[in-house]
Amino acid sequence: MTQARAAGLVAGRPAELAQEFAGLLWRDLMINLLLGVAERPNALAIEARARDAVAAFLRLHPIP
Repeated sequence: MTQARAAGLVAGRPAELAQEFAGLLWRDLMINLLLGVAERPNALAIEARARDAVAAFLRLHPIP
């Protein structure tokens, strides 16, 4: 996020942006894995989750 901010791609504090992105990426998966109510995602599910997180992040933080 520091590099993205330096390149003018995002505005904000890098640590907070990273936390927000991590939240979008993980959503409720970690707690569901810990509770044993979800199975570990396969590569395709991981890719889809990452794509969705990026899309949501970019909607929340359009290029300034």
